[in-house]
Amino acid sequence: MEAQVSWQVYRRNPGNPGETTREKQAPPEDDLSEVPLYRVLLHNDPFTRREYVVVILREIFHKNARDAQRIMLQAHLGGQSLVDVLPAEEAALRVARAHQRARQDGYPLTFSFEPDV
Repeated sequence: MEAQVSWQVYRRNPGNPGETTREKQAPPEDDLSEVPLYRVLLHNDPFTRREYVVVILREIFHKNARDAQRIMLQAHLGGQSLVDVLPAEEAALRVARAHQRARQDGYPLTFSFEPDV
């Protein structure tokens, strides 16, 4: 069952500038279900320190300490791990930020993203 969302818009009354009226309005037509989603993957490498991977997952992908540790260990033990499922632009942005930060800090840490099918 889909939840109905309504938006409230506050407008100034042109006849009385000190008065504000509240109107209910339908939500915007942007349907987020049509935004293509991408899976962000973390790839294991033998050079990047595990503690550093956790820092990147927390700071760039906004993971809590427990999830960051779990994601890092899954990649370490299995070769790769799912980090998140995000809209394409957000996935590309976060992967680019993670790569830039890792290169600045001298690590070959690698993430990738692919369509979520």
